[in-house]
Amino acid sequence: MPHQPLLRILVADDDRVIALHMCRELERQGHQTVHARNGKEAINALNDQFFDIVLMDIEMPEMGGLEATRTIRSGQSNYAMVPIIGVSANQAQIAGEQCKDAGMNYFIPKPFSIPLFELALFQTRSRSD
Repeated sequence: MPHQPLLRILVADDDRVIALHMCRELERQGHQTVHARNGKEAINALNDQFFDIVLMDIEMPEMGGLEATRTIRSGQSNYAMVPIIGVSANQAQIAGEQCKDAGMNYFIPKPFSIPLFELALFQTRSRSD
């Protein structure tokens, strides 16, 4: 009997190499991942599937992560309260404030690392308890 993945994670990032790295690192930890290339694809994925958490790049073409998060949070959908962790290579303090203002639960800087993700996941879960 195959084991169940720990979490279903939506990774929204327009940089294919970075997204692939994030997905591989998360999958090595036992998580299941789906990649979206922009905010619109992330919203479509949330409409179609259940995710435990979203990793959302702030700057993406078509619809960035901040706009996508505002759209997600404004809806009456089942996924309106999905935990969203912002990810960006921008200056951490400014990006973190932008993420919070948009409705994201937490922010981690790039380059992505599992220890930072686990800290963000812990902080996100402890705030919702």
